[in-house]
Amino acid sequence: MSATGADREATLARTWAGLDRSRPVVHVGYDKVEELLAALEPQLPLDRIDAVAGVARSGIVPATILSQRLGRELFLLRCQRHNGAVQWLGEAPPPGTRLLVVDDIVSSGLTLSRIRDFLAPQNLPALTLALFVDGERSTVQPDFAHPAPGFVRFAWDRRETVPEARRLREQVDMAPPEREVDCFGVDMDGVLLPDLRKAHYQRDLPLALRLRHDLAPYPAERLPQIDWSRAHIITGRPAMDYAPTRAWLDAHGFAGCPLHCRDPGQHDHSAEGVVGHKVAALTRLGASVFLESELIQATLIARACPTVDVVWWGRRQRLRLGAVAPVRWG
Repeated sequence: MSATGADREATLARTWAGLDRSRPVVHVGYDKVEELLAALEPQLPLDRIDAVAGVARSGIVPATILSQRLGRELFLLRCQRHNGAVQWLGEAPPPGTRLLVVDDIVSSGLTLSRIRDFLAPQNLPALTLALFVDGERSTVQPDFAHPAPGFVRFAWDRRETVPEARRLREQVDMAPPEREVDCFGVDMDGVLLPDLRKAHYQRDLPLALRLRHDLAPYPAERLPQIDWSRAHIITGRPAMDYAPTRAWLDAHGFAGCPLHCRDPGQHDHSAEGVVGHKVAALTRLGASVFLESELIQATLIARACPTVDVVWWGRRQRLRLGAVAPVRWG
């Protein structure tokens, strides 16, 4: 990528601050949640737990699973980070009920501290469990938790960790759900324009690259119907093709979309290398949706990024992987 190209991408990405780059990003899907809870379960003193209380929204999934595994009633709590208010969602447990309060992660400890203060005057003794605790940053430690291996991104965090949500959180600490929006990653060849056959590249690479550059984009009705102001182009094209690729995007209405080409020094041209590049870009950006034209790549990316909605963008079918029915995006 040229210096000019790098400056341009830095400008385009300035408002797209991604996930915490000082720590590794760890994706946790629903199946992993089962494993994490199973590892903590033997530590629980069942004779001191009458019911489970999940912290909405993030603690609902692990609390529901534990409620079923332990055979205990489930109650729900809400702690609003922007004003500190804690309240029961629905019925409150009777005084004297011994609770196991469940959340997904304890980062600063503020939510956990507020909930403990809320429960104490109600005569509701509580043990606390989180899937993870940030031991370095949290001022309060739950009774049961795994040490956080980095910046943990759960399957239910799809929109809470996208760039827009993170900017809002810096301003108001908690934004209402209706303010949460997607951050899109979009494969290029096969989604924005036809993908040339590999035989063309093998037979005459310079000619194939010229033909590709001269291709027009698909008609508007065939393109993804997404908010392109929140989209990144993530392509397996190598960094040496950055300039002509950027020129094509600018000429065809995608000038506002940051472009992420593959660095051959980090990810080679193999299928594994291309997938690795796309996974790294999606993770770095905090994207919530990715549109991929190749089925095998889409499947591998979905496995590596269970916190991203991966949509296979086939020629005649749009399929959200893991769903039971096709999903229309155009």
